[in-house]
Amino acid sequence: LRVAVLAAPPNGKITLANDAFATTHPAPSMMEGLDEWVARAGLTAAATGRPLPERLEPMGCALRGELAQDVEYAVEGPDGVRRVFRASATALLGPCGELRGAVLAAVDITAQLSAEQALYLAAQHDTLTVLANRALLAERLGEAIAGAGAGVGFALLLLDLDRFKVINDALGH
Repeated sequence: LRVAVLAAPPNGKITLANDAFATTHPAPSMMEGLDEWVARAGLTAAATGRPLPERLEPMGCALRGELAQDVEYAVEGPDGVRRVFRASATALLGPCGELRGAVLAAVDITAQLSAEQALYLAAQHDTLTVLANRALLAERLGEAIAGAGAGVGFALLLLDLDRFKVINDALGH
């Protein structure tokens, strides 16, 4: 597990980016401001794909003394691969509580999200045809019935194939 680390003093100028950060994010030039780097890097909210709002940008939050924990963002790395990261940033305080800077730690969760998506697909769809299975049908039917109570109509079509069991037994699933 490689953790990407970024550090900046209170003025927001980037002073440290470790190798894990440099290989997975657009490289910040040392002493580049966080705002300039975030705009140039094109960080997006992982869930929506929209630009990451300034109020959610982890390092900016930490430099304002706000909590920035488990923020998920996506960015295209130097290799052209879009990755999703879960990041937390914290303020670095001096002995008298004065702000000395902030540090960000981000973990690449792209593979984890892909595995979760594959599991969801496998649980809700037939593996051969990728058509919705009974579990997904029951879920969607429940949603449709709930919507019908709110004045939204729906229709259900049931299709039965005669002697399909013979075909299934002869040719397999």
